[in-house]
Formats: sequence, C-alpha cells, structure tokens
Amino acid sequence: MHIKLSIGGAVIVCLLVSAVARAQQVPTTNIVYFCVENDSREAELRVVGPLTVCKDDEHKIAINMTGPQGPQGVTGAVGPIGPIGPQGIQGPQGATGATGATGATGATGATGATGATGATGATGATGETGATGATGATGATGATGTSGTTGQNIVSTLSTSGVTLTPTAQTSLIPGLSQPITVGANSSVMIWTDGGFFPVSTARGDAVVVDIFVLDASSAGTVILGQHRYIATNGAFVENANWSFSLAPPLVAGAHTISVGAFLSGNATSAGQLANAVVGAAATELNRGALNTLQINK
Repeated sequence: MHIKLSIGGAVIVCLLVSAVARAQQVPTTNIVYFCVENDSREAELRVVGPLTVCKDDEHKIAINMTGPQGPQGVTGAVGPIGPIGPQGIQGPQGATGATGATGATGATGATGATGATGATGATGATGETGATGATGATGATGATGTSGTTGQNIVSTLSTSGVTLTPTAQTSLIPGLSQPITVGANSSVMIWTDGGFFPVSTARGDAVVVDIFVLDASSAGTVILGQHRYIATNGAFVENANWSFSLAPPLVAGAHTISVGAFLSGNATSAGQLANAVVGAAATELNRGALNTLQINK
C-alpha cells in the first residue's frame, strides 16, 4: 500500500489510520515499519516488515504505536445514583448471639378479657340428708278438674210381656220396662222409650186411646216425668199403633227407678166387642217395648 506524504496534519492522520489497518498484516508488535520516498515534496510511504529492505529512493522509518503513558486526568463529576437493585437472596442463618442482660421490669399490662367458661366438673359425692324442715302452709285449693267417666252408663231394657188395659183399670206398668239407676251429683240423664199397642176389638172403625207415661220412683216418691197420648183405629185390619218419645229430666243425685206405664184413657167400641187394649209384648212379638237410659257427667 502506498500513501503520499505531504506536509500537514491530514496526511499524518491518513498515515496513522493506514498504519493501524496494516498492522494486522505484520507480526504483532508495538512498532510499525514504513519505507518512505526520499522526495520530501510528495513522499509516498508503505508499511513493511521489520526485515524488509527499502528501495534505493526510499528510506526506512519505525513508529512506536504505543506512546508513553500520559498524566492522570481530572476526576470526573459524581454520576447520578443508579436505581435500587433487586432483593438479594437471603443469607444463611447467623450464629446465635450471646444472651443479653435482663431488662428492667415492664409496666403491668391491662387486664385481659374474661376467658371462656370451663367444662363442668364431675358431680360431687352426695351429701348427708339434712334435717326435716317445718311443714309448710297449706296451699290454695286448686281449680276443679273436669269430670271423669266414672258413673257414666247406658242401659236398655225390653218388655217381657204385654199388659191388657180395661176402661176401669188404673195406670199399669208394662212388664220388663223398669230399671234402677244411681244419679251422680254432676250427672245428666236422658230417657227414651218405644213400643206398640193394638185394640182388642176386631171391628172396623173401633178405636182405643192410650196414654204412655215415664215414671220416676225415688226417696221423694213417684212422679210422672213425661206423658204422651196415642190412638189406634181399626181399618180393614186391626190397627197396630206405636209409641216413641224421649226426655232429659233434671234428676237429683241419688237412687231412682225409671219405669214405663200405660193407661186406657178412651175407646170407641162396637156392640159385642171388648173395649180393651194390649200394650207391649213378649220377646217374639212385634209390639215389644223398650226403655233406655243414658247417664253422662257434666
């Protein structure tokens, strides 16, 4: 490579740049060798090796590329503080330090909240029986309780035969229609009776009028609790009439006998016919009478 050398700084710069470029083509050293033309007006130079012999119209020069160390420069201004770096990893556990001296006693802290109630303890042993206390005053009388079922009852009786009534006869009890009852202080009694009767006369148009009574016999005497009147008139056949009624009389507490009686209170009879009536009957007959009593507590 050839470079013209002129007097001036620009050519020298070219020289140095060329020298750096050529330095890679020669053995590594701090000294670069050149062959320079002797013509000082327009000299050309070329990089050569340390053992190269220059031409007759050239002379050889050597330039040390590393100059002497210059003086230390002025200390630069302090740069800005850089950003905080990331958190470093935790270091290993240090050795336990020596126990410090006991500090002064601190002030008493505030009272803490009350703790939860503890579990119930086991039951203690039974204590000895204490002395009997004095008898307390009699308590007030309690309210009257509802009535029980004791004394409640229902009874039915049936007639065992019929009774024949005549115009001159008094009230007659119907056989079998009688029953004793004991009435409680808070009891109510209901009575009902039924049965049949017919005229003894068989003539068409003949009739009988019969009164039926419910009687009560007690220590106070015999009283009529209820009375109903019935009529039986023959038609093409002998009339068969029925009685039936019920009542709930106010009976006093105690023993009572309830009965059913009958009385012939009237008749219309043809000549030659009996003016009688038959009331009630036996077990095998349709006119059999019944007496029922029902006693309940209030």
